[in-house]
Amino acid sequence: MDAALLRPGAGRTRRGDARERPHGGGRPGGRSRTGPRGLPRGNPHARPGDVADAGQDRGGAAGAAARDPDPPGRALGDAEGHGAVLQEDPLLSPEDRARALRRRRGPLGVRRSAPRRRHPLSGHRCRHAGHHARARGAPRREGPRDAVGPDRTRTDGDGALLSRRQQARVAVLGTGSWGTTFGKILADGGASVTMWARRPEIAAEISRTHRNSDYLPGITLPDGLSATSDLKVALAGASHVFVAVPSQTLRDNLTAIRPLLAPGATVVSLMKGVEKSTGLRMSEVIIESLGIDPGRVAVASGPNLALEIAREQPTAAVISSSRLETAQSVAMLARNGYFRSFVNTDVIGTEFGGVLKNLIAVAIGIVDGVGYGENTKASIITRGLVEMTDFAVARGAKAETLAGLAGLGDLIATCQSPLSRNNTAGRLLGQGYSFQAVVKQMQQTAEGLASVAPVLELAREIGVEMPIVEQVKQVLDGTLDPRDIAPHLTTDSDEPQGERTSDDSEETSGGPLRRTFKRAFDQLRNGRRGALGDRP
Repeated sequence: MDAALLRPGAGRTRRGDARERPHGGGRPGGRSRTGPRGLPRGNPHARPGDVADAGQDRGGAAGAAARDPDPPGRALGDAEGHGAVLQEDPLLSPEDRARALRRRRGPLGVRRSAPRRRHPLSGHRCRHAGHHARARGAPRREGPRDAVGPDRTRTDGDGALLSRRQQARVAVLGTGSWGTTFGKILADGGASVTMWARRPEIAAEISRTHRNSDYLPGITLPDGLSATSDLKVALAGASHVFVAVPSQTLRDNLTAIRPLLAPGATVVSLMKGVEKSTGLRMSEVIIESLGIDPGRVAVASGPNLALEIAREQPTAAVISSSRLETAQSVAMLARNGYFRSFVNTDVIGTEFGGVLKNLIAVAIGIVDGVGYGENTKASIITRGLVEMTDFAVARGAKAETLAGLAGLGDLIATCQSPLSRNNTAGRLLGQGYSFQAVVKQMQQTAEGLASVAPVLELAREIGVEMPIVEQVKQVLDGTLDPRDIAPHLTTDSDEPQGERTSDDSEETSGGPLRRTFKRAFDQLRNGRRGALGDRP
């Protein structure tokens, strides 16, 4: 059968000489342009064709083919070639010919999409093509596309290949505000997340309604996240286990976890505290209780207020492990359009930064509750950072870690935000509530309250003075009126002192300027492998 010629103003002739009305209608009453599933009526086949869908990403090879004019004789219609054949017509002017080609561009007549917005943090292209994938029956990917996609790879400085698996199986233990938020981060990054809840009703709510109304009211959780109150089910086959339980209950929880942990699984601490009875950091408790290699343990820290992140407000964190590859594998999972993870190998500095900033945040809350202004708070934050750095460096940390996300970044966010539990606890203390009354009034654990005593004990052991933390302890013990706290916070002596912003060993070795030059030379000499501070 000879195919009819496509002329301006005429309908398309389809196989079987069936006439198809031109785009834009033609029936009485002005029918809509779109048909079933919103497809243009130029093609009656509702099933998406492979060629049409491949051309949606105009940046790829298929997109390049879709942009080029098709050769004469190409079938109009779906990818299988159904439809009429557009042939050369000597009666058509070049303008009419170009108009006809524009009408038939794209086998399904799908128009080019508008330019996609780029997210200011990660630089990747925002959500798109998820509906196309589901139309083909492909598995749904929750959340925005990552800057380093699930099927892309990159190589670190030592040549080790890093890959991010689209459906990595991970477990999150703890369904408080931070544990639930981190589960959302992982699910939005492409992982399959199973959360363990101590309370069965919370697990049921998360799985059925994708909500956690007790801890994250108003937040809808992604489809890739489910919950259970059965610890064995939560840990089954998990390659990474993220732990977000109260720090003082960690050891008991680890006892139950140990026989269920998959061989070779990485354990990540999301907690910021020290164990009261031993003074151990959370990673040390994990290593001791589970009997695993330190290279399989990582910690996460940074300016991470749970509710802000759950609302997908952009932020960053640092993942630290004694083994760089472990930190990188966790960072690749904890990464999406609104959350960026950096890495370092200074576990001591990363953990103590998260612990110590809680104590300074309690002090800020106290003076805020009393009614003191911004000058007092700025003084406490500045001198508090010095105390944090002195303590952490004396315990083996790197000073620059305390100037990064896990130190200064977390300190600013925790001290300034009313969302901070430690800031809230301090504010209640400043308003005259007793320590016991504050604990009863707090719905969630304020780790800073439990960490004051063990941190001060460790400070005395290593000979580090921490006047701000000492004053906080006196308020907690009821031996100091909150109104008397400010005059004593920024100095421990009435004698004039120099403003020391770093420890003495740094001053004698050249201080921050010398460290800056040293890092620059290390990077030039080692091809950026010499500086393991916060890096993506």
